[in-house]
Amino acid sequence: DVEASRPVVAVLGLTFLLVSVRISLTRHFVLPAGQVRWVFIATIAGAACGVPLVVLGTWGFGPIGAALALVVSELVTTGLLVRPALGRLAAVREEAAQDTGADA
Repeated sequence: DVEASRPVVAVLGLTFLLVSVRISLTRHFVLPAGQVRWVFIATIAGAACGVPLVVLGTWGFGPIGAALALVVSELVTTGLLVRPALGRLAAVREEAAQDTGADA
């Protein structure tokens, strides 16, 4: 039988949370704003740091090292998408404020 430890499962849960946030930022804000370049950059950066970290983390610390490496990779990827997503959110809010002002 194979069983994952609680710390590994907890770290993988955090990874899943970050993946969910990243996907939502990408689909709801970054891509509609036409910022495909940011998605590409974030994906490449996440892979560039994630792959070696998973190898090193697994080699040095086992499953918990691999799980922590995934968190770091997702933090990089998600972090790079926050700024363009916030820019799109600000633009949407401004458009909404202008529409509301024009109706008044």
